Amino acid sequence: MADRSMAIISGSDAIIIDLRKNGGGSPAMVQYLCSYFFGERVHLNSLYWRQGDRTDEFWTLDEIGGKKLPNVPLFVLTSSRTFSGAEEFSYNMQTQKRATLIGETTGGGANPGGGFRVNADLTVFIPTGAAINPITGTNWEGVGVVPEIKTSAEEALEKAISLAKEAATVYREENEKKSTQLLMGLFGELQASKAGSPSDGVLASLKKCHTMDLLGEADINMLGYYFMQEIENTHAAEALLKGNTILFPESANVYDSYGEVLVANGKIEKAAKSFAKAVELAKANNDANAALFAENLARVKKQMKKSN
Repeated sequence: MADRSMAIISGSDAIIIDLRKNGGGSPAMVQYLCSYFFGERVHLNSLYWRQGDRTDEFWTLDEIGGKKLPNVPLFVLTSSRTFSGAEEFSYNMQTQKRATLIGETTGGGANPGGGFRVNADLTVFIPTGAAINPITGTNWEGVGVVPEIKTSAEEALEKAISLAKEAATVYREENEKKSTQLLMGLFGELQASKAGSPSDGVLASLKKCHTMDLLGEADINMLGYYFMQEIENTHAAEALLKGNTILFPESANVYDSYGEVLVANGKIEKAAKSFAKAVELAKANNDANAALFAENLARVKKQMKKSN
């Protein structure tokens, strides 16, 4: 559910998360959602438990079910009803300087606990642990999370939209500039590629372009064939199509394409291995092109027999 929701906003230039009516939830879900907004591993929060005298640390996760958004401008709306887990999300983002909080001071429930029966008519809530923020060394128990921009809960969204529009414009401009630089850097590496030259520069530039969502599997494949057939720089094409196998190791087609450029560069044995990998993956995934990949493998094997 979280991944589906995050997928919807994954292309946003600014994000507003509305926690004004959120009363809390699982610390694990807070950790999971926070992980979407950080590129590096970050210590978010700790929970000390009286029973067992132990402390559990919560760090951002390296692996999540979607695209990470470490640089997208983020705004969090709060109110006096924002409580517990929703407060932790807000506090985590505030202390890590990852988001701007807008609205009212939150309810002030940081310490986990539970209900303990006193008698037949009375139950009392008693904390059994305490949240400990790694930056402040404390938490928001009893005092709430104080937003950077204080306004009424009713006016918070309008204020956030105004700020988000400004932040989105800056974010887009910076991304366009960075994207242009990355693509120009990649094409510079490709144009300089020749027989015997290392492919490290092309692969590094290609990974950066992919991380920025500038080039996907199909784009890289088409670019590889363009350099192989139109530009007639098979060495640049080999670096590109090799990169595709690194970025998309479960795709049968990338290994078939890589095999073709290896043949063009006279690397027949490596080509056979690549075609064999394409056939293996195609059969495992019921790929419609499995027969075509098998034909390419058979042709190369035949070529190897002739050369022997």
